[in-house]
Amino acid sequence: MKKRKLNSKNPKYRSEAQIKLEQQPIAKQILIKEVKGAKVYATFYANTN
Repeated sequence: MKKRKLNSKNPKYRSEAQIKLEQQPIAKQILIKEVKGAKVYATFYANTN
């Protein structure tokens, strides 16, 4: 039986190389507020264009 290509977008089934290709570099990350132990961040991505 022929193996089929996996079309899942679930990161559980992706290789580390595929995940790193899709991630954008983070320029800065600022802590906005901490509520009941949950931290809320503002994330700014670096321009790749």
